Amino acid sequence: MSAQPSHSRLVEKNPDIQYLRLYSIYRVSVSGILLGSQLWPLLQHNTNIGPATFWALVVFFGYALSVSMHFRQFQSDHGILLKLQTSLDIVYLVLMMHFLNNHQSAIGLLLIINIMFAGLISEGIFALFYAAIATIGILVE
Repeated sequence: MSAQPSHSRLVEKNPDIQYLRLYSIYRVSVSGILLGSQLWPLLQHNTNIGPATFWALVVFFGYALSVSMHFRQFQSDHGILLKLQTSLDIVYLVLMMHFLNNHQSAIGLLLIINIMFAGLISEGIFALFYAAIATIGILVE
């Protein structure tokens, strides 16, 4: 008799490198567009946002750039960094919905794309977890 490996543990799938690349491009694009949309009125001396919101946008853009340069490192066996990164993205977008309280903005629609990418790069149960985080964030806002 040969010893069979136990399949009782949940085996996580490794995300496809193409999905990680697309998710990184999406993250940099969204953070750059949000920063640019708030930087343009600031350059015209029309300061309608607070400095904390502006610096939060700058920090997230720097975070998105640094993560996009090292996205291959997030393709690990456990993927805890990728799960944390995706959760932070969702929390960030919900916070920007609150701080950039413009009723014509469609920042909430960006959450749908974020959750779609989360479903592509993780298991189904974590996609539901990300959707729950986004839903709770929108309800609290």
